[in-house]
Amino acid sequence: MDDGTLRDEPYFERPYAVPSTTTDLLQPAQPLDTLHKLKPEKVLSAELAYAGKFFEKLTLTPSLSYGYVKDLFGWSQKLFRVINAGSYQYVNFDMDTKYETKIITIGANHTFGRPVNTDVKEQGRSYKIHTLDTNDVFYDSVLIDGEWYYKPVPDGEMINFDVNLIRDGVTLDGENFLNLNTHITKVYINLNIGKIAALHTNLRLFWGLWGRNELYDKDSGYNYWNIADRREELGLISYLKKSVSKKWNASLHLYLPRDVEVSFFAFDILGIDRPGKERMEKYTINTLRWQQMADHSQKDLYSTDQSTFGVRIVKFF
Repeated sequence: MDDGTLRDEPYFERPYAVPSTTTDLLQPAQPLDTLHKLKPEKVLSAELAYAGKFFEKLTLTPSLSYGYVKDLFGWSQKLFRVINAGSYQYVNFDMDTKYETKIITIGANHTFGRPVNTDVKEQGRSYKIHTLDTNDVFYDSVLIDGEWYYKPVPDGEMINFDVNLIRDGVTLDGENFLNLNTHITKVYINLNIGKIAALHTNLRLFWGLWGRNELYDKDSGYNYWNIADRREELGLISYLKKSVSKKWNASLHLYLPRDVEVSFFAFDILGIDRPGKERMEKYTINTLRWQQMADHSQKDLYSTDQSTFGVRIVKFF
């Protein structure tokens, strides 16, 4: 409460606003013995990695890792508190390669990560919660310092409510993450032009939020810009154009006399959000970022990575 004491009864989030049938009922604070039953979150992981040169100028760094997350801490809005969310396992494979000379460096990296051996349905837990019967009188009011304060009148009996935070915020299908791309690729080039200039460019490819495919397919009235579609659904060429988010950056650095450096930057070169213009909607996928999902209502996309350009001039003394 406002004076720092804990609420031991259900309450409305905005108790000075007149409640409606859609007003959320917040659960009371739990006693200490309930909170003490929370288990410490445990993460067990193992990694096998190698770093070495196959040739004088070519370096390969592959790694394979496995992880087991148990008693994950997660927030339940319905319970209005932190709970142990359950457990899941995952594997991650990363391959990094680099070719390097005095003049040019070319590098590439690909990462594959997904849940494994995770039965999503088994991660659910049942909790007792208070509810309201909105077909009857479901709130009371009292005048406090000239303002009406509204209190819920919950049903007499608490009901069982199932919570599955692994399903809601980690993985829905047990095969792909909800908030992470299953595949990510990055390639880059550094080119040194003597002592007068340097050129850098990099391209990152996000191969789709496959873990949200089932959720987005249900929302037929919304445009999710194919971000969760797979190659099998669209065909290879259409998939590369519509579903793979491409983040391309470049910079040119000029080293001038008198210790002056002039740099030109171009960020998100393919991030052109013009869906209303003919043939321009194909670039929208390159601008997108996504809301981090803790429950299935948090699935918005944001067109934020727009093309931007910059110039920097530095004088060294």
